[in-house]
Amino acid sequence: MPELWSRLLKAVITTLLGLVFGYGLIFTALSLGSPPYIDNAPSMDLYLPEAGEDPFATYTEQSELLSVPQMDHHDGYEHHVSEHRLGGLYVKTFEVGEDDLDEPMAVHITTGLYLNGVRVNGTEIYAGSTFGHWFGVSQFGPVAFPIPQELIKPGENEILSLVDGRNPIIGHFTTVGEAGPIMRSVLWAAVFNSFLVATSVFIMLFVALLFLIVTWPAEDRWWTRAAVFLLVTWSVCSLISLGIPTNMSQPTALILDFALIFSILFAILGYVLARCDFPKWTTLSAWGAGTLLSALTIIAGLIKLVYAVRYGYPAESWVKFAIAPVLVGLILYVQFKWPKRLGLIEVFTICAVAVAMFLEAWRDSFGDALPPFYEIYSHNYHLSWFGIVFALGMCALIATQASRARRIAVDHNTILSERLAEREAQLEKAFEREKDIA
Repeated sequence: MPELWSRLLKAVITTLLGLVFGYGLIFTALSLGSPPYIDNAPSMDLYLPEAGEDPFATYTEQSELLSVPQMDHHDGYEHHVSEHRLGGLYVKTFEVGEDDLDEPMAVHITTGLYLNGVRVNGTEIYAGSTFGHWFGVSQFGPVAFPIPQELIKPGENEILSLVDGRNPIIGHFTTVGEAGPIMRSVLWAAVFNSFLVATSVFIMLFVALLFLIVTWPAEDRWWTRAAVFLLVTWSVCSLISLGIPTNMSQPTALILDFALIFSILFAILGYVLARCDFPKWTTLSAWGAGTLLSALTIIAGLIKLVYAVRYGYPAESWVKFAIAPVLVGLILYVQFKWPKRLGLIEVFTICAVAVAMFLEAWRDSFGDALPPFYEIYSHNYHLSWFGIVFALGMCALIATQASRARRIAVDHNTILSERLAEREAQLEKAFEREKDIA
């Protein structure tokens, strides 16, 4: 009985440490990618020109402004219109004292989604358009622009953010502050939103190749195949989330992104089931469920794109909410029943992926802030860059098993050498005795 309690306690502690590890990774990433302060005002002013009018050309200080309240669950503002406009201008004012005029300043916007231009006191500091490429995961990250010092005046200053005019017209939290911390935070966000996602593709494909070329024992072949399936699926989804290939249309990329996310979620579940030595039919059932949801998403998107979005987002969130605790439960169960089956690296890796899955579902369902730290806003898709965490974990697993096999081989060779030396000594003594008798 004490042994059972000891195994249970060890399993619980190891699992909790894995969950803390995953949460710590995400919290660190979001902390690095957030400025010291975010101005999450309860409302923001919006200038809405008539249909067909250029917002920048028609806006004046006397223009009528609408006060747009903050969205309930997301970091921004949303105003519904009855017809398409060329754009809307979100208006933000900020105060600068005489003593702060020489300080480098920058404007931070929590996401570049739909952002088509920024002006400070009537002068353009950013001109561009992200519309049409919004499915790329990097477009969900924050953006920042240095403000030339000659544009800043003592007292009240004004920032105009031009956003796309389709319904609804969405604006995001806009903050002005010291340039250094703001620009560093955006660079860190780009690391997690783009660089690590792209890097994870190559690492995942490399690890999948390692799994394929290694000669595995018969009892390990099933879970290694499940790992290869997961790594390849995850790589393809990451490429599409980056907007690659660039010639793919927006609706096609969006539908495929949804479909592949379902495949990834159930491929993760299938891998854990296979790794924990559950019957093959459990892994095949997980793959089948992922394939079915992916097919339904594609069919809905082909009928009408809005159906894929309307039903895809909530379905994806609830699937994540369901699978994340199942993964943790499986890890806990296997550690208790077969303590030596999973190594510490595997436990930490799978727990970290479960945490990323749960927090993504939380964000999509209840808001952009990372619980319980509501001043940190989550725009990077954790599962996109967590592919590198999983791949490195699998790489460490292969290295650990290779090291263990090498150590066993060396130990066996040492034992055989010692026994051979003993046998040779015995034979030599026997030969000497026969020689003396003769």
